[in-house]
Amino acid sequence: MAFRLIQLLVLLSSFISCVGLAEDADALEALSFKQREHQAIVVGINAYTHRYVEQLEFAVNDARRLERSLSALGYDVTVLTDDQATPERILDAIRIAGDRLTQAPASRQGNLVFAFSGHGFSQGNENYLGTVHTDPSQLANSSLSITALKDGVSQANVKRSFLFIDACRRDPGKDFQGPSRRFVFDDQAEGVAILYSTAPDTLSYEDLEYKAGLFSYFLADALNGSAADNAGNLSFSSVERFVVDRVVERSTKRYGRTQRPYIAGERSGLFTLGHVSRVAKELQPETPVDQPPKPRGFTRTLKTLGVLALAAGLAKTLSDNDDETRPNTVNFVIPTP
Repeated sequence: MAFRLIQLLVLLSSFISCVGLAEDADALEALSFKQREHQAIVVGINAYTHRYVEQLEFAVNDARRLERSLSALGYDVTVLTDDQATPERILDAIRIAGDRLTQAPASRQGNLVFAFSGHGFSQGNENYLGTVHTDPSQLANSSLSITALKDGVSQANVKRSFLFIDACRRDPGKDFQGPSRRFVFDDQAEGVAILYSTAPDTLSYEDLEYKAGLFSYFLADALNGSAADNAGNLSFSSVERFVVDRVVERSTKRYGRTQRPYIAGERSGLFTLGHVSRVAKELQPETPVDQPPKPRGFTRTLKTLGVLALAAGLAKTLSDNDDETRPNTVNFVIPTP
């Protein structure tokens, strides 16, 4: 009986240790993110100047919404909208953001995030972001190519970078007499991960109810915490899964056509986008004003006391049951804080 008691105590002790280690790992991940500097460039364009490029309604709304979401996560956000959104100014903003990150101590260098909401075009095998003065007949001279964007991000020489591209809305040059201008497939973004709002040769939708592009709306929702794990950590994988699921569901139900975001480029490794505070009210009631907050070790202390109480009860149960002809029944009750 003593040997059985020791076995149970060892198992319970191991369980408590694992819980503690998991809590510590989550806390360290959040602390590491918060101690680093993070930069973001957000672009939104409604007011295109060329007569063959259709105006958008909610791209600037998208940019402002993403600005709030990223700022809340601790990013220093640069926003470029409408006439500010030229290729030169976008690349210059990326360069400045990269300089700010690389000039910081190595231990404080964080993420570089670029988000775009507007039109997207293609010509040959090249994709272009429609900047404010884009001319569909002269894309190379009037737009920002995805290649130039990737090069700008790569030259920033930051550890982790990610691009969110919400483009291909409607048909960007529907009155322009020429070949299709929608994005072509892109999977050559080495060193940087890209999440596009929709698959090649398909459209992204602006939602009148949300007053937003579907992709950007759910991206902001994900960054606000909807895609966070139980510890509040936001990873690239969790954000990508959340956005894809919601965009597919909404577009299929509302428009009868599926808009499915897709990923290009580097996809390996852990990419932490941020950390949010996720405390469920039903699990942790609000602390009364006159009651001081619990210290960090309080929960673990309660668990340890619970194990000790359980061990004492178990020892008594085993000692009281010397009759080996009938099984011992032990109820395991772990006290909660």
